[in-house]
Amino acid sequence: MQMQRYMLDGLHQVGFQMYSKAIIVDIVKSLEAKAKKKIAAIRQLEQPLDKANQTKLAQAETYMANGRFAAAIALCDQIIQDTSS
Repeated sequence: MQMQRYMLDGLHQVGFQMYSKAIIVDIVKSLEAKAKKKIAAIRQLEQPLDKANQTKLAQAETYMANGRFAAAIALCDQIIQDTSS
């Protein structure tokens, strides 16, 4: 009886870990898609970027390549804010 309980607890824990991992994967994919869209939007701007924003864009692309999507999004937001003002 006690052994069955441990087995069920273990299965529950494994199921929860798989579910949690699926949620994390979804979040990361969402961040990646958002970062790609922002970088694409910046590339399609009509006005050319100044040197500082070109450097930020290159850094955002590096962050994308390294899987640091939130950092890439933050840099893209800075570029968009700089170019809109």
